[in-house]
Amino acid sequence: MGDDAPLSADELLDVVDEWDRVVGQARRAEAYANRLRHRCAFVLARDAADRILCTAAPPAS
Repeated sequence: MGDDAPLSADELLDVVDEWDRVVGQARRAEAYANRLRHRCAFVLARDAADRILCTAAPPAS
């Protein structure tokens, strides 16, 4: 990522209603602080030995 990449807290998220319809947008920090409903995804990867792959985010610049 370049120096112009937004910080995670500054990322703009879609705020959705209970039917997953977009009703607005908010920065990640605001969405978390105000418990706004937003979309998210999680990935769980396992290898042939059933071990879970864990990744680490790069350090903040």
